[in-house]
Amino acid sequence: MKSKTLATALALAAASLAAQAQAPQYNVTDIGFLSGTYGSQAYGMSSTGSYVYGRDYAGRFASSGFVWSASTGRVDWGTAVGSASYGGVNDAGLAVSTLGSKPYMDSNGTFTALALPSGFTTGQVNGINNSGIAVGSVGSGSAQEAVLYNTASNQTTAITATVAADGAYMTSATAINNAGLVVGTGVNAMGTTVGLLYNSTTQSLTEISGTATFDVTGISQNNGWVSVNLGNAGTSTPYLWSQATGLVAITGIGGVVDGVNSNGTALLAAGTGNNLYLVNSSGAHTINSLVTSSSINFQSTSAGAASIADNGDILVAGVDTSGYIHAALLTPVPEPTSWALMLAGLCAVGTIVRRRARQG
Repeated sequence: MKSKTLATALALAAASLAAQAQAPQYNVTDIGFLSGTYGSQAYGMSSTGSYVYGRDYAGRFASSGFVWSASTGRVDWGTAVGSASYGGVNDAGLAVSTLGSKPYMDSNGTFTALALPSGFTTGQVNGINNSGIAVGSVGSGSAQEAVLYNTASNQTTAITATVAADGAYMTSATAINNAGLVVGTGVNAMGTTVGLLYNSTTQSLTEISGTATFDVTGISQNNGWVSVNLGNAGTSTPYLWSQATGLVAITGIGGVVDGVNSNGTALLAAGTGNNLYLVNSSGAHTINSLVTSSSINFQSTSAGAASIADNGDILVAGVDTSGYIHAALLTPVPEPTSWALMLAGLCAVGTIVRRRARQG
């Protein structure tokens, strides 16, 4: 009887988690933008959603980068250090950014140029993990190389591993997770662009796709799900990949997959007017249908998806009624029934454990 009661209690807790996994509602935090710009663009979010990196877009004029957190709000960089572009931030608030044509790191307002290997004068940085290892590329064209930037030692190391089967090597690293797994794109001996996974611990390279890869956009923190788009710009097909499953197509809506978390929940931009979608085991859900209340529209040609954290936080950009772009952080709101189920399950488990302790 005790085992049956414990199983029932655990089932209640599991049911609460399943309920939350269906289609959660989200609160919207508008990150805002500086006066005189066209709006803010979202580029990267730390693994727990604690920090956001982005920039205020000013068209052909210099664009100011910023780091946002719930505790500090926006910390704006200005344009003195250069026009901000691609980059990321980790859970310590250490940000990396491509300023002009060179990679930089920002630690509490102190900007340091990341070292470039001998012979290179330009570089790009795309993301950073909680160990302070950032990824990106140096050079351009046929001379482009994927690299690891160590922000602690400020040393830069080229990713030189190759795939034995077809000679593929990585030319640009897109993202790195906290386990040191790196994803990006490269070329094989036939000149075909392919998606690649690099294990920085074993220094081994795995080919994600043997066919033309348009883009590899992200990797989950824990179990190595990778978001990848196969084909060409405008005609690509979204996929998820892991070493256990291989390529798994996201069917039904097409578009471009921009990120995935460890639950296999993906973030897409697809369809007429560039609608943003959350795709999980229960299906595809438009972001507009999931937000509790917002003046920001997430179906627009200017809308964009950036990343999704394991806790469900989503970083996107949408458009207001005046046409200005807003970077926004979406945080899930557990349904009251989910909280009730979880509380009931956990209370039952606690009661059983205490009862067994007294009887023991």
